[in-house]
Amino acid sequence: MTTGIRRRDTGVQVVAAPSRAAQTARPLSKFTYRPEIDGLRALAVIAVIINHLNPDWLPSGFLGVDIFFVISGFVVTASLSRKTSNLSWPEYLLSFYARRIKRLFPALATCIVVTGLVGCLFIDQPATSLRTGIAALVGFSNVYLFKQSVDYFGQSAEFNLFTQTWSLGVEEQFYLVFPILLGLCGFSRQRRYGGVRNLWLAVLGLSLLSGIGYWYFAQVSPSAAFFLMPTRFWELGAGCLTFLLVNRVSDTSSEGAKSVVAWVSTVTLVGILFL
Repeated sequence: MTTGIRRRDTGVQVVAAPSRAAQTARPLSKFTYRPEIDGLRALAVIAVIINHLNPDWLPSGFLGVDIFFVISGFVVTASLSRKTSNLSWPEYLLSFYARRIKRLFPALATCIVVTGLVGCLFIDQPATSLRTGIAALVGFSNVYLFKQSVDYFGQSAEFNLFTQTWSLGVEEQFYLVFPILLGLCGFSRQRRYGGVRNLWLAVLGLSLLSGIGYWYFAQVSPSAAFFLMPTRFWELGAGCLTFLLVNRVSDTSSEGAKSVVAWVSTVTLVGILFL
C-alpha cells in the first residue's frame, strides 16, 4: 500500500492511498436494475400465455420460453460479475446459491402444494402430475418428463399440472453448473481480463456444441432436444455472451445507436412471434 503526505498548519498527516489491488477489486458489471429486462420478461410471459390460449393468435408465442433462457444467461452472468474481494469464490458461490433458493423455492413450493391439492379434487389420476411436481421441487422435472418421453405439445402434457416447470428445471441446473464454469475460467479473479477471454471461448465453444446437439436430437429424440439442459445451453450461453458484449461496448456506444438497436431488436422479436 502506498502512502500520501498531506500537509497542514498543525503538522504532517500520513494518509493511506488505495493500493492497485483495491483499485482492481471493482466488479465487472456496471449494471444494477435494468427495466428493459423486466420488459422482455413481460413480453415473454404474455407471448406464452397467448399461445396457450389459442396458438392461432400467436403461432410462435412458445418462443417466450427461449427468450427467458437468454435473459437468464444474461442476468446470471451479470450477477456473478459483481463479486468483490470481500468473499472468496467458494463463499460467493454459496451466497449465490442461497439467493437463488430464497428467490425461487418459496413461490415454487406454494404453487406445487396448492395446485396439487386442488388438482387431486378434479383429476381422476393425479399421480403423474404429483410426481412431476415433486421432481420440480428439486429442479429435475425436465429430466422426469424426458424419461417419460412426454411430447410437450401433445395431449398428455396438457393434462399434467406441472409440465410447465420443465423450463425452471433447465434454469436451475444451469444455475448449478455455470458458476463453476466461471470459476474454472478464472472469471472470479479480480484481475480477470484473461478470465473474460477464457469465458468467451468456453461459452462460445459449449454453445456451439449445444446447438449442434439440439439439432441432432431434434431429429432422433425430440424430447431430449426439448427438455434437457445441455441441449438448451446454447440459449443460456447466448445471454452470457450478450452480457459480455454489452458490458464491453456500452461505454463507447452513443445513446442514439443504442436506441436504434433496441427498437429494431424489439420489432424483429415481436414479428417473429407472429410467424
